[in-house]
Amino acid sequence: MMVTYQNHYNKKLNKCFLILTFTNYPKNKKTEVLYMKRLVDFNENKEYGSFSKFSKKTYAFGCRFLDKFCESERERDLLVKPCMEE
Repeated sequence: MMVTYQNHYNKKLNKCFLILTFTNYPKNKKTEVLYMKRLVDFNENKEYGSFSKFSKKTYAFGCRFLDKFCESERERDLLVKPCMEE
């Protein structure tokens, strides 16, 4: 498993957000790679949403950000954008 992050301080909301990206590479090459992302308020240790997707699928599962559900990475990006700007 590999973990990366992107951080951003949102002046308007006075919050530091992290997008944590988890990539799970299976031992069995026939099994798909699993991607998971979480949007977290760093200071409050509060999760604002999560997203999961297998590499060969076009749709997401378990995708929820800011109390809204999404079905794709594009929808997820639109929901997360206000937190990662300003």
